[in-house]
Amino acid sequence: MEPVDRLIALFYDSVLEQSHWALALGALAEATGCVDVSLVAGGRMTDGRLPSYGAVAGKVFRPDRMADYLSHYVRWDPQAPIIFDTPVGAPVCSDALLCEDEIARNPFFQELLIPSGGRHYGGWVVYADQALAVGVTLHRPNAPVDRPLLRKWWPVARHLGHAASLAARLAPRLASAEGFRRALDACGAACLLVDAAGRPIDASKAGEALLAAGMRLRIGADRRLRLDGEADTARLRRLIASACAGRGGGEMDVDDPAAGRLKIEIAPAGVTAENPFASRHAGHALILIEQETTPRAPDEDHIRRRLGCSPAEAAVAQMLAQGLAPRNIAERRGVSIHTVRAQIRALLHAADAKSIAAFVAFVARY
Repeated sequence: MEPVDRLIALFYDSVLEQSHWALALGALAEATGCVDVSLVAGGRMTDGRLPSYGAVAGKVFRPDRMADYLSHYVRWDPQAPIIFDTPVGAPVCSDALLCEDEIARNPFFQELLIPSGGRHYGGWVVYADQALAVGVTLHRPNAPVDRPLLRKWWPVARHLGHAASLAARLAPRLASAEGFRRALDACGAACLLVDAAGRPIDASKAGEALLAAGMRLRIGADRRLRLDGEADTARLRRLIASACAGRGGGEMDVDDPAAGRLKIEIAPAGVTAENPFASRHAGHALILIEQETTPRAPDEDHIRRRLGCSPAEAAVAQMLAQGLAPRNIAERRGVSIHTVRAQIRALLHAADAKSIAAFVAFVARY
């Protein structure tokens, strides 16, 4: 396995065995010519403080120093306030954030970073959503961490972000369950273990149910995983082959207006850690699937029985639940807008709803 491929695979290995994060980040530090790499995941800023979700300490940020940072010095770190405003993958360098005079007066640099063996740093936000951001920082004591270096290593760091986001989502379950597979089953995660050809070897309970349903992600006649479209199937199989070869895998979204979005994440099954299903399968691929379903519009007969309304009013109610505006409903039904508005008033009264939005929410519950 190539050095970069093994480095990427180590990131995903740390999802399964979180004690390996230090090994993975140490390998990244050596590859980039830095003295240390730190990984911090936190929530949005609150009263000047970044609440910690988790952190990995290294040579510069030893465990005691990392604790000091998260509890105190984070408020003086110039990178912390902008982490949610920085696009994922955009390089951030300390030398571009503060001048020498500001560094000389900054407690984060003078009391923590420089005494710990650091001085210059740079990195990326490798993952971000509405609640959580994950940052990776490279440290050097004497030479700047410049943008060319960060641009060169971003293709590798993006895999680190993918792995860290998986670890963050599964960490609470891993803490309360004995092993990765039990954590998957406990949170209802659909997970498959496949070989390089895309043939399923094992699955979590939710994964078994997904395959048994035979819907968009299913087993084809050749016993390999496939999707509805040939292009999507080809891409899925390329990502599986990449993961099995230790090159990191990836993620893909499959959109279906009728059934909702299918999010598929493919990662190496393990390099040094035991596989969550069976250690003999280390080096295969893990596939995690999330399905975002689109609520189905309620049946007209069900609406009529529930509200005691007329067939015409039930048809209008169904169209409202589908998101159609009153004018569009009138055009589709070939009636006047005044007729539709009168029917909507009757429906709101029957459901004791004060607005169309409240009525649609009411219908969706039944």
